[in-house]
Amino acid sequence: MPVAFTDVHFPDNGFPFLLRRERYALPACGAGQARAFEHAHRHIIELQYIQSGMGYYSIGGRLHAIGARMLCIMRPGVPHCIIGAEEAHKVQKMSLLFDPACARAHVPPEVFARWFSADTGGPCRVVFGEAQALVMEHLLGAMSAAWGAEGAAGADFLAYLLGGVATLLQMVDVAGHRPDRRAQGRLAERLERYVEAHFSEELTLDRLARAVRRSPCHVSRVFHETIGMPFVRHLAVRRVAEARRLLEDGFDGKLSTLARRVGFRTASTFNRAFLQMVGVPPSRYRVS
Repeated sequence: MPVAFTDVHFPDNGFPFLLRRERYALPACGAGQARAFEHAHRHIIELQYIQSGMGYYSIGGRLHAIGARMLCIMRPGVPHCIIGAEEAHKVQKMSLLFDPACARAHVPPEVFARWFSADTGGPCRVVFGEAQALVMEHLLGAMSAAWGAEGAAGADFLAYLLGGVATLLQMVDVAGHRPDRRAQGRLAERLERYVEAHFSEELTLDRLARAVRRSPCHVSRVFHETIGMPFVRHLAVRRVAEARRLLEDGFDGKLSTLARRVGFRTASTFNRAFLQMVGVPPSRYRVS
């Protein structure tokens, strides 16, 4: 199915950006509707800062868990949509949309190349620490106040925000280049590759730890700190993403067979995880 490109119209107040505060609960959607929600922007960068809640987001065709203090970066042409948000943890986020030319003008070239360029293979999301999150909240608060201020210089406020975001992203990169963080990053990549190769099998934290010759406690901590979620959640997200792909490709077998195929032991566990992440049970997702 071709990607649906949506146009972004900036307001008439002279501001070269669009700022939105949004709140999501669990959507009731099936395969066709989820695809309909998925969209991309041709010449727009969209930053989505998750202020609170927990949910699931499709970015570039991959399902990601999202949570508080996370910044998601949607580069030009990258399809994305929110897939689900747990009812008890509704996602509240701020979205900022702007032209890449603005980012190129206001952030260092190396930051633009790694985080904002449509050609980059860099990360699409980053989890801020508490101190960085406070700075991000301050920046967004200033932007929100400026949004409705008469005579405010919108371009100046966008430059202010992008400069602040660039500084935060540089802090993330600097932390990532410390020897201990480099080793942790390499281990996280090994863990993700192993999960990708074996998620449909009976994969446990102990087995994963043995595969990389680390303790289960260490592996669990790396998942929290670098991948942004517990191992069990990461594994469930990957299995549900594979089930969605198979259903969208026309899988017409028994759902119990599908559950085992993607790694769930029982159909009931599969149904519960699928409903939690996608918003509808797999039986409705298939027929919609």
